[in-house]
Amino acid sequence: YMDENGWPSVTSDGVSANSKAAVASISNEQQYFNLLDSNCAYFKETNGSIRWFFHIYSDDQEPGYGLYSTSGKAKSTFAPKMSC
Repeated sequence: YMDENGWPSVTSDGVSANSKAAVASISNEQQYFNLLDSNCAYFKETNGSIRWFFHIYSDDQEPGYGLYSTSGKAKSTFAPKMSC
């Protein structure tokens, strides 16, 4: 089962890791989305397919979880597979 989830690029009040191994950073946020993308075939075969998307547009909406920083610049390259 998969629900709304993500990987923050920064920690803040209410956003902290539940494991010391889980480090908030832009690099780790990018790796998280790369992991989802690399499992495209698995998600596609699961119960008619699970689709995913970037839920939070900007860090202004929820600190650390946006595709864009508070300055409006993309924090990393987001180019999910359209098919697999």
